[in-house]
Amino acid sequence: MKKLSPGRVIVIGFAMVILMGAILLYLPITANKDVEVSIIDALFTSTSAVCVTGLVVVDTADTFNVFGQTIIASFNNAGFDNLGGFVNLASYKENVLLNLTTSGLIIFGGLGFFVVRDIFTKKNYKKFNLNSKITITMTLALLLLGTLLLKITEGLPWLGAFFYSTSTRTAGFSTYPISDFSEAGLFVIIMLMFVGASPASTGGGIKTTTIFALILSVFSFATNRDRVVFKRKLPN
Repeated sequence: MKKLSPGRVIVIGFAMVILMGAILLYLPITANKDVEVSIIDALFTSTSAVCVTGLVVVDTADTFNVFGQTIIASFNNAGFDNLGGFVNLASYKENVLLNLTTSGLIIFGGLGFFVVRDIFTKKNYKKFNLNSKITITMTLALLLLGTLLLKITEGLPWLGAFFYSTSTRTAGFSTYPISDFSEAGLFVIIMLMFVGASPASTGGGIKTTTIFALILSVFSFATNRDRVVFKRKLPN
């Protein structure tokens, strides 16, 4: 048997973890009394948890008991609320401490382990490596842009707009019903979800560094200049 490539190892690993989670969530011992979980719902929940999307087809608290919620939690970093009734964090939309604390944890988890290491060890932005500088720059830019656009399109309070700008990229928590959002607001959310978090982080998406490289490449092509950022030249 040939040695598996890193890409295949990742794909197989994801598939195995998702399948294991689905089997566990399908067991009757993970559900609340008189609640039955279909295999397709168990599979979707496991997939969503492993891929940190925050999307659900059944209410987490109303469907799964403590054991089931614990299984969803070693697989998932954020996005599944256990308050019941699909209310998510709507009851806390004006709670400044909860909003900022949750946002801070989401941002920190979405930066990536290498960036976090740079922050704690080097403690000086000028000494950070190129990946860290790009990641932090794009993270701040997306947070500010997302907040501004959601404020404009939905008229949300600044706290709510900031929370959504943070949560949509790598969590799934919500403080205002997305079903009430306009098409413009939904488009902003979709774009933020598409970008996602940063490499080696707990979030998904195409990553902040990827979108940065794409933007830089377009600008370079349009102006016929080299791809230079932070005094470093990026190869083609």
